[in-house]
Amino acid sequence: MLSKLEFFESHSAPPPTTAEQIALLDAVVRHYNEAGKKVSATPHEGGTLGVCLSADIDGERRFLKSHLPGAQAHANLAKESEMLGALYGATVVTDRLSLRMDDGSVRLCLVLAELSPRDRPMDGAEAAALAHGLAAKLGGRDRWRLKASETFEHYLLKAEDAIAALADLQMVSATTARELSRTIGSLGSSLPSLRRTMCHGDFGPRNVMTEGATNVVIDWEDAFWGVAGYDYLYWLTFFENRHLLNSPDREPTELMAEDERGILALIVLLKSYLSIRSGTHRSHSLSIDERLAEILGQ
Repeated sequence: MLSKLEFFESHSAPPPTTAEQIALLDAVVRHYNEAGKKVSATPHEGGTLGVCLSADIDGERRFLKSHLPGAQAHANLAKESEMLGALYGATVVTDRLSLRMDDGSVRLCLVLAELSPRDRPMDGAEAAALAHGLAAKLGGRDRWRLKASETFEHYLLKAEDAIAALADLQMVSATTARELSRTIGSLGSSLPSLRRTMCHGDFGPRNVMTEGATNVVIDWEDAFWGVAGYDYLYWLTFFENRHLLNSPDREPTELMAEDERGILALIVLLKSYLSIRSGTHRSHSLSIDERLAEILGQ
């Protein structure tokens, strides 16, 4: 989520994905032709900041994922590649290309197995177990080269900016803004006592694919050093899972109720701030204040 937020904080327009896809396609065809391989490729929707192609390489179907220009975008994709390798070996990322672009720059491009969407939604128990298993496999912070911005502490700092921005835009009431500040401030005070884990950062239904009967979680660019339970709570904030938020059958986390509430408020706050920056809030069925008030229990 934060990579998207950082992009829209510094850009007034959506990323030029179509132009980047055309440039990537040219570079991919050139790379494989020079290697004596036959390739055909077409642009593919790959998320907000991904530059993606569907490809046939010597008769094998593959999904190619590259990035927008810039060192940080390159680093984010490299991190995703490392994490997919740690989780799934060579079964998902089958190759990494350094592509020479027409402007002389070099782009990282991941060659991925062609995965399939799930044939049914995950239930809460499956989502919680999957998130827990991923964190256990990824291990501790020292294994990964993380920046200061790739930590839960940075999320708490961004929350202050988000509350101020939404209040200035009158997207949240004064009551909601005060309760957000109190709830997230309380979460910050609890942070030293919470168990820390690696978190995916965008653990949503669209990022859970399958290879055969195996779940494969993709799009690790926003992975960060977070708090145990964060990814499952993030999954709960998607509209199709909203009915589980206050359900007695919801899977528990190891967090105290007030800390769960704080994390849920933090997630929905930052999602709302991103929607304002990107302009997607106009299509939402609930106002930002209504959505946050629901999380806060007002």
